[in-house]
Amino acid sequence: MAGGGKKPDWKLSATAAENAKRVLPWLAARFFEAGREAVGAGPTARSLHKLRLRGKRLRYSLELFAPCYGSGIDRRLGELKKVQGYLGEISDCAATARLIRKAELADSSDGKRFTAFLHSREQQRIARFVDHWRADFDAPGRLAAWLSYLKHYDGGASAPARD
Repeated sequence: MAGGGKKPDWKLSATAAENAKRVLPWLAARFFEAGREAVGAGPTARSLHKLRLRGKRLRYSLELFAPCYGSGIDRRLGELKKVQGYLGEISDCAATARLIRKAELADSSDGKRFTAFLHSREQQRIARFVDHWRADFDAPGRLAAWLSYLKHYDGGASAPARD
């Protein structure tokens, strides 16, 4: 894995910025790896829900340590929020279909039509997510740029060239 296999430990003697530089790249690499696995394996609402949860963990961690980084962190957070938006739409379709089944409405004619609509919408949203993941979020060099920024940003005016 690009971010290393074993999760780095927090060092109590280190500053927040030093710990962020050690741990956040690992979290980002794990998110990219999980996304690549989900996209490559024929994504389903279930597999993408797991990715969505991993994305929340990464986003909340980035937000917590944003003061340790420059304005480039805002762009990365925006990129992550866009991915989470796509994943949220997929999750919403799946959750609504589950509610219809639990309410025992799936066998009615309206329930069948609505379930079919939700399934079609879910598949469209999955395709849109996959396109965005491949073309934008995980385009060639994107993971390396994320890792470089998260590992090397020095908090000053000399941000990495790939910011």
